[in-house]
Amino acid sequence: MALIGLTLMGFFVSTQAQSETQRLDAWQLQQAQNLEAIGQQAAQTGHPVMLLFTRLHGGGSGTLKEEAILPVVENGLLDGYAVMLEVTLNSGGEVIDFYGEPVSKQTLADWYNISKYPTLITLDPSGEEVSERMETAGAYEYVPHRIKKMVNQGLQAMGQSKRLDF
Repeated sequence: MALIGLTLMGFFVSTQAQSETQRLDAWQLQQAQNLEAIGQQAAQTGHPVMLLFTRLHGGGSGTLKEEAILPVVENGLLDGYAVMLEVTLNSGGEVIDFYGEPVSKQTLADWYNISKYPTLITLDPSGEEVSERMETAGAYEYVPHRIKKMVNQGLQAMGQSKRLDF
């Protein structure tokens, strides 16, 4: 009987740990893969696209995401207003650009003149930058307010009357 209890407890703990891992993974920003498809969705919904340009192991990108950006995303504050994706430059691979062409992540960063990491930009469905950008964040407690301002500038540039307010 004790063996059955220990086995069930081990299964419960394993299932709980797996569930926790899946929950944490869901909180991560999705890597940009097909900006053409995202742009088409953005055109249908009238929402701007936000790209967070980061580098692995450098520039405070991980801390910014953990401390300031993920709480905004995790709590669904952008839902119905904008979509945010990440472009991790030194992680390899390509991205489909807004015109359907595969490009390196570095080429994408070069097109947007990204020289500091992390940098967050707001784009319309065709890939044009439509708000001020956030480079290297500064004080993390102000990041949600800066994101809100960027989203609202993007919505305004796209002719939307709704505004993000949190």
